[in-house]
Amino acid sequence: MSDREIFASRLKILRTKLKKTQKEFAIFVESTPATISAYENATKNASLDVITNIAKKCDVSIDWLCGLSDKEKISSDDIKTYSDIIKRLTDIEKHLKIDCNLINVTYDRLAGELLFYDTKIKSFFKDWSNMIILHASGTIDDNLYSLWINQQLELYEIELQKPQKKTK
Repeated sequence: MSDREIFASRLKILRTKLKKTQKEFAIFVESTPATISAYENATKNASLDVITNIAKKCDVSIDWLCGLSDKEKISSDDIKTYSDIIKRLTDIEKHLKIDCNLINVTYDRLAGELLFYDTKIKSFFKDWSNMIILHASGTIDDNLYSLWINQQLELYEIELQKPQKKTK
């Protein structure tokens, strides 16, 4: 697939995901429907200024839009899925430079400070605890550990539920 075809495909995916017609999308990104159609049909190349504008307005990575990365979003502080939480936790674990047990054997506490009641997070912590032990002991290598983390990120790509208000 050529660069132009990748951009065309990603642009259409993006527009469809935003639930916009070509006309609505063109207005949104300050273009014309004919130009958007030409981009999506890979009959016209977009300039860097146009690609940058689309990426900014749609909050996506230019690299993703151009096919250089599979990561659509630019790093965001928004936590919308269980996968987002797991990614943050595994990033913290990866960057710890001190010798410590990250997960307490009760699976409910992280470094003795965090208590999770959510069953999905508790399930992840139970499995993660076992993987950390296997990784630390050398039973599995860095590549296998990373592969497992990536599988978990896909598995837990589930939107978070709003917390239920506790009744008195």
